Amino acid sequence: MQVYIARSEWKRGNDSAIWIGVENFTAEALLGIDSFASLYVWVSGGRPQLVSALRESLRAETGVIGTIEIRGGGGYVVRKPLRKCLPAELDCFEEVVGAPLLEFFSCYGERAGAINAILTAVEKPETQGPGSGEK
Repeated sequence: MQVYIARSEWKRGNDSAIWIGVENFTAEALLGIDSFASLYVWVSGGRPQLVSALRESLRAETGVIGTIEIRGGGGYVVRKPLRKCLPAELDCFEEVVGAPLLEFFSCYGERAGAINAILTAVEKPETQGPGSGEK
């Protein structure tokens, strides 16, 4: 299962250009049976210039959570495995899983303005409807 958030400003065409999310978000992954769940910032649709610009910007910042991809990565800008909550830690599930999840989403939510600026510089938003300006 995958859960992600995207801002309306990040929409390009019918899809969001940038997603902040968690993949493999299943009980099996969170409780130790399956491979790790992974937090990510991802760029959709083969936009290598946007991926590079976001990576470069984040490398210059402090307090970034996760590993910034160096190259390749299939559109991933940042990834961070989400720690498993082992059976002996179930009483601490919120601390082991919930807190890091919220911290990651908050970290990149706080950078939404900078992300918007990079996206707009690399890829102009599409205007819609008659009389709405240039396309």
